[in-house]
Amino acid sequence: MYIGFPWRVDCVRSDNERREAVPCVRGRSRPDRRVGVDSGSEVEFKDVLLVRSDDNTYVGKPMVAGAVVKGIVEKVGQGDKVLVFKYKKKKQYRRTRGHRQHFSEVRIEKISVA
Repeated sequence: MYIGFPWRVDCVRSDNERREAVPCVRGRSRPDRRVGVDSGSEVEFKDVLLVRSDDNTYVGKPMVAGAVVKGIVEKVGQGDKVLVFKYKKKKQYRRTRGHRQHFSEVRIEKISVA
């Protein structure tokens, strides 16, 4: 089963804020948007689009009913600085602004379907 991700996924959950599908693999951690909790605490995602187990694959229409992805927040931090430079020629207009995106690194512990 290949659904466009570079590795075999255990589930695909929805991120409603950014309107994107986020792949999940048991035991693997990945940076994600800031979930609003401290590191070491548990987090639960209920918007699951697809769940793959050893014998079945559940595809939601649009969400899998009763599916829950549980994980632990490993790290909360900020990403690399992105510089935005505005410039208008011949007008002596130059502005530089920096931005660091907040993120939470979540390790997926359990994927369950009711």
